Amino acid sequence: MNGWTRTVNKRNTWLAALLFGVLLLIVPGYSHAAENISVAITKPRVNEKADTKLIIEARISSVYQLQEVKAAAGGLEVALTQSCPGCDWTGELNISTLPKGAQSLTVTAKDVYSGTGSASVGFKHDSPPVITRLEPSDHAVIRDNSLHVIAEVKDDLTAIPEYYVGISRLGDREPFIYDSAQGAPLLDKTYDVSANNGQTLRITHQINDGADQYGEPTNSLYINRTVHIENSQTITEAERVPGVEIIDADAERLLIHKQGKVYIKNRAGGEETLIYELDYPSGIQLTKSGAVFMTRYTDYGYRLNIWNGESNLPLDINIDEPYYWQVRGSYLLFVNGPEVRLVNTATLEARRLPVIGRAHYELEENGDVLIDGGEAGVAIQRYRAVTGQLEAFLEDPDQPRGPVSDGTAVLYLTLDGALHKYEGGSVTTEVYGLSGEKRLQPHSGYELNNGWIAYEGAEENGVRPIYLKSPEGTVTRATYFNADADIHYLGGNGTLMVKYQSSLYQYQPGQKELLLIGGAVGRPKLLDGELRYLLGDTIFSINTGTPSDTSPPQWPAGDVLSVTAVTYNSAQVTWQPAADDTGVTQYWMYVNGTLAESLDASELTYTAVNLFPESTTTFYVVAVDGTGKRSPASNTVTVTTPPYNPEPGAAPLSLQAKPGPLAVGSVLELQVRAEQAADLYAFLAKLSYDPAKVKLQQVLLSPSFGTEGTDAVLSKNVKTPGTVTAAGSLLGELPGRTGDAGLLTLKFTVLQKGSAVFTLGTESSQSDSQGRISKLQAPVSLTVRIDDTDFDQDGVTGLSDLVLISRHSGLSAGQTSFDAKYDLNNDGRIDVLDVQVVANKAVSA
Repeated sequence: MNGWTRTVNKRNTWLAALLFGVLLLIVPGYSHAAENISVAITKPRVNEKADTKLIIEARISSVYQLQEVKAAAGGLEVALTQSCPGCDWTGELNISTLPKGAQSLTVTAKDVYSGTGSASVGFKHDSPPVITRLEPSDHAVIRDNSLHVIAEVKDDLTAIPEYYVGISRLGDREPFIYDSAQGAPLLDKTYDVSANNGQTLRITHQINDGADQYGEPTNSLYINRTVHIENSQTITEAERVPGVEIIDADAERLLIHKQGKVYIKNRAGGEETLIYELDYPSGIQLTKSGAVFMTRYTDYGYRLNIWNGESNLPLDINIDEPYYWQVRGSYLLFVNGPEVRLVNTATLEARRLPVIGRAHYELEENGDVLIDGGEAGVAIQRYRAVTGQLEAFLEDPDQPRGPVSDGTAVLYLTLDGALHKYEGGSVTTEVYGLSGEKRLQPHSGYELNNGWIAYEGAEENGVRPIYLKSPEGTVTRATYFNADADIHYLGGNGTLMVKYQSSLYQYQPGQKELLLIGGAVGRPKLLDGELRYLLGDTIFSINTGTPSDTSPPQWPAGDVLSVTAVTYNSAQVTWQPAADDTGVTQYWMYVNGTLAESLDASELTYTAVNLFPESTTTFYVVAVDGTGKRSPASNTVTVTTPPYNPEPGAAPLSLQAKPGPLAVGSVLELQVRAEQAADLYAFLAKLSYDPAKVKLQQVLLSPSFGTEGTDAVLSKNVKTPGTVTAAGSLLGELPGRTGDAGLLTLKFTVLQKGSAVFTLGTESSQSDSQGRISKLQAPVSLTVRIDDTDFDQDGVTGLSDLVLISRHSGLSAGQTSFDAKYDLNNDGRIDVLDVQVVANKAVSA
């Protein structure tokens, strides 16, 4: 190579380098490599399951500033955002329209120079298992020592979900019964809980549909039910509200707890008013204007809440100091160490009261408060609610302590162990010699009501028996226990209730011995002029019995209960009448071991409805007389319902409207569904409607049947207004759909208010995968209410319409009195949401 050639080559090399540098300056993205953007998906994990929403988190690093980050799955896309520099990119993708099963998520990041980086991860679109049947209901009272647990579960992808049940005593960490369905979709077992009489049990149902790659259960579902075991013969059901806990009651209201919320329920009309969301009610009771209850607002912080029907007054509780409260009349007294408050429960006006060290405070009906002198005081003072002043009440050199008032007289204890009564300006000594190792406490150690006095007497062999003293001065010993009992209640007629260990007992003047009422979990309550016992979902009457009634009702010889009719979803049983010396007053029907209904003595037939096809149900009946004595259980009959087999040619199709209130201009979503389908491979549906009321916008294939263009096809004819015909079919060797399956989703725009009727005609039909066709033998119709609140047809939505719908509140589809015209949001229930719509219209009319 000559010198000229070397010179040219050097020059060309230099020019090439210069040109390449210029290109880098002019077009920086030219050399940009994918490795400049790194994408790592941290959520979802590989094969993680998601239901309707997929939570996405990605860690992204980039040389250049990012312009956008998107996540995509199955044609759906969402933009991810970053809350701070260096933070992960996050977002949420609605995947409800994706087919169930394996899916892939891709996260793509793009920088300002259009450089990209991406990563993908597989996940599974999979809904959690659902429980289709669960017994017993929450807060049911089990009266026969047999806890019958039924749970039926199903899953969208897993043929048989995993199901476990644990039964534990309330407060215990570990269950004393742990069982499983052993690979079956139905658990139906009866457990002997006679050893748990008087206790509250928690049933924990755990369901999952498999495990992830780390062995952890997936799509786990936990449901807790509380039941109360009580076999006392002394109580009889008077009122029951299934599925709730009745905490307190008065003549007009029930204070109930259900599904983590506390409500006041009108006993006559059934209307419910939400008070508070409270998982575990504590210290909760009715006031004249509302309710009082305790809540926890930090790990160590508690509050006493006074709710007057409109507003709430919270009072912080110092748990390092002793605290208690009393409710009487329209007032609440709250004592918490150095903090003493008197609250008007109607107005929520709160006053601070004078504080006397270690004093006892006693609230009276009119709001006055009696205050003793503490450890060394020789007087009891009275705080007047009207004036806000402290007045002298009485003096006693023996240090009067613990005043107890019934509104007329005041009972108090002195240091020498004597119990005194102050009434009408004078003091009488009622009982002497009550000194002991343990000083008696007001209300639990001595009580006063309408001249009757109950008190714990002098110790005998280390035990204080409880005595009852009449207004005339007659003293009767009420208890003979081997350990101390507490006074729990004293009525104005001398009825005494005591708590011994974990049970409540009743004593009445003239009674020879105590009567066992039930477990101390229940609460005595003077209601409707009688002393009642509140437990779980039931208010019980207390039957004292009579000496002449010594035997319970008796059944005739042989089997008295028999099955008289069975369908795929119902069963009827009939029994022979029982005999009793005082007369049978009720029959208690038990279904699967749980009290289902109390029937009058004249009724000898019971029909169970809403049963499941091919399910097993047990029945037995117990007779009850007027004193509460119960017969032995009748013979048990077992009913197995037949499969659901529609008549030849009949196809179980239904129409369902998406719940929600409708008005002119809103979207009505309607579904055509097949119920309990078996190998449903193709369908033809012809639907008619009033085109003046609604306008058809879309006809879609339901995702639960298939994905159009992938594993299914759909064709529709909407040429004629008021009629739509649609045909759908699966593709290839796919098995037909089984169970409840959606076929079509139709979307309409509402044009007029009133009632819109949709009808599936008899041209509709279905086919299985073998080509066997069944036709609809009778039309199927659905009426949808659209902004139709003028129930009395007087031309305006007013107070009378509000009363009409309120009287139907609490009813659900299938109940005898349910009227669909009051179900304004078309969800199968008439509840506060429906009533609120009418109330809003009434005030704006």
